[in-house]
Amino acid sequence: MKKGYVYTGRVDSEMLKELVQNLNNKILLSWDLSQLDFSGDLRDAGCAFDSKTEIRWQRVGDIFRVLVLSDDERPDIGFKLVQGDWRIQDGKTTTISMNDHHFSPQFEKYPTVDTASARLNYKVFYRNHVAMFVSPREVIDDEAQTS
Repeated sequence: MKKGYVYTGRVDSEMLKELVQNLNNKILLSWDLSQLDFSGDLRDAGCAFDSKTEIRWQRVGDIFRVLVLSDDERPDIGFKLVQGDWRIQDGKTTTISMNDHHFSPQFEKYPTVDTASARLNYKVFYRNHVAMFVSPREVIDDEAQTS
């Protein structure tokens, strides 16, 4: 398995916006007590990801606690590296179809593919051989993926 990197820090809302804006081809999912969607709004909690990094946040008072899960070393973000032997493993899965009557999401289509069903590439982060996080990385058109 490839080496992975996990960082933690605390930021204000402006710094969080800057972190998220620095992701390439990002997908942003955020939520609060009344809304969960891919609108791009930074709410009380959420995650944003691209093919190499995921940023997770949770509001605590006036600041956000942030966790960064990265395929690459990221000393540029100024966060504390979480100790441990971090390893990552690739994975793929099929998402829940928006046409499934048992599922009632607050959005109608998955981002980037603009369809009711999709596939998701993800990374499993292991710390000292124990699975700790499943980190989304890319939403792919379900029809384009055959394996």
